[in-house]
Amino acid sequence: YNQGIGSHRISKQLGISKTTVLDYLRKLDINRRENNGNLQRKYDLDFSYFTEINTEEKAYILGILCADGSTYKDEYKVSIGLVEKDLPVLEFIKEQLGYTGPLYYNNRNSKNEKWQNTYTLSISSKQIWEDCQKWGLLINKTFKTTFPLTIPKGFYKDFIRGYFDGDGYVSKKGYRIELVGTEELLIEIANQIHFNTGYTWSYNRKRHPERNNNIITLVYAGKNKCKAIAEYLYPVDTLFGMKRKKDKLLSF
Repeated sequence: YNQGIGSHRISKQLGISKTTVLDYLRKLDINRRENNGNLQRKYDLDFSYFTEINTEEKAYILGILCADGSTYKDEYKVSIGLVEKDLPVLEFIKEQLGYTGPLYYNNRNSKNEKWQNTYTLSISSKQIWEDCQKWGLLINKTFKTTFPLTIPKGFYKDFIRGYFDGDGYVSKKGYRIELVGTEELLIEIANQIHFNTGYTWSYNRKRHPERNNNIITLVYAGKNKCKAIAEYLYPVDTLFGMKRKKDKLLSF
């Protein structure tokens, strides 16, 4: 470790867990290096990608990360996993970040036929991790996520589109759009939708009322509302979006 080999690589070489390695470092009173996520880097990455949210693509990716992403301080890691059919979204994010590392495949269906196989994109960078924190992508974000009002207003719709791709649902049967998230986040999304379309939500409900938390489901029902939201999120159909949800929205 003192020669510069990281705890993760040590754990792999010795066939033990990283936790065990860190336990030994503590017992031996060895000061741990600050892991900036760049040690022994094997792959290219645009470290400054999230320094500013100044493109539609960056706002979209921030949105889907706020829905489905995770951050871990121990390795300054940011990761996102999606089901196999949404692999093009991860490939888009990977390309945008200029990341040349692999996507990790998880054959979950072999363990349970009801589970879908997934792919995960995982990167380590102190700068990206800190920038994501700055824009609201927090550790253990489930009950903490709020709307990033500090990004330029012109990119609000792109953030919402990304968040919708992560934690949204659309059905042409019955014309219904739903979003799941913290009450603080979804109320601001509702404000933006109302300001830009003139429509308010049909109703909202506690996701799990018995758990007494701040997670709600926001519902828009009706053809006119769904059409207006589709036009707001996709003023031009060339904007990137998760294909299966984008196709349904554009069908409105």
